[in-house]
Amino acid sequence: MSTQKLISEKSSIKNEIKKSLSITSKNRAIGWICPDIEITKDFLQWLSLCDADFVVSKENSEIQKSGNFFVSSEVDVLSQKEGFDFFLCGGKSKNIQDFMAGGVVPILHKDNYLSALLKDFNPIKGEWNAFFYSSQNKWSMYAALVKYFENYKFPYDNKNLVKNIFEM
Repeated sequence: MSTQKLISEKSSIKNEIKKSLSITSKNRAIGWICPDIEITKDFLQWLSLCDADFVVSKENSEIQKSGNFFVSSEVDVLSQKEGFDFFLCGGKSKNIQDFMAGGVVPILHKDNYLSALLKDFNPIKGEWNAFFYSSQNKWSMYAALVKYFENYKFPYDNKNLVKNIFEM
């Protein structure tokens, strides 16, 4: 299957996710926050300022649906993983490769079990396939998310990034 067809399918599945979770925003990235990320009140407040929608596992959180936060089961998310634009993960999740097989951009701690295959995306060269944060704190994660959001805004860069993930 061609990369273009896979990207087109991602868009269709993303619309299904939005419909099933009652997400009404337009042109925003949708990301999954893996259960291995500690979700604190401060972290939630910060994420609420981002121009993205976040789906959080109901298995690891007491978060209620509000604003740009939506709650779903991990099983439901995995069945529609291709529709997500990115996932934020501590690097210990067993589902990293599943998400990447669906063309979902990884935002991970730099020390993860796939670090030999993943490198920070370089938008100038259109190379590599991930975004990393260096320490397990909200500021480091925030910096990695901001880098991702900057690339998401530019369709050509984002398409290259997704293509690099599919062709891994």
